[in-house]
Amino acid sequence: MKKALIVSGGVIFCVVVAYLILSFFVTRSLHRADCAEISSYYKGWIQAGKPGGEELIKFMQGRRRDLIVTNRIFLIQGTNYFSQFAVTEPKSLRDGTLFITTNGILIWQPLNHDPEIVQFN
Repeated sequence: MKKALIVSGGVIFCVVVAYLILSFFVTRSLHRADCAEISSYYKGWIQAGKPGGEELIKFMQGRRRDLIVTNRIFLIQGTNYFSQFAVTEPKSLRDGTLFITTNGILIWQPLNHDPEIVQFN
């Protein structure tokens, strides 16, 4: 009986660890997908000649519904970053907003935490 409990406890432990590892990699992959997508929109905006006003409204049509135009300024390590677009409902379901700046830098703003630059290649 004792051996069966140890074995079943070990199986449960392995399942929980596997679930946590899988969840981590899924979340990370979805976050990278958001980074790739917002970077693609940014590159399209650059190729379109950085439209503003009515042309920007047209550019935004047909894009994901949580992609917004922003003008938020971030101060990170003494440098100002000016945002251009943001994804407000990340696919990763992480609590926060993903921004891309006017010069293509990705910034992750976690809910109730300081913003951080995202390293994405």
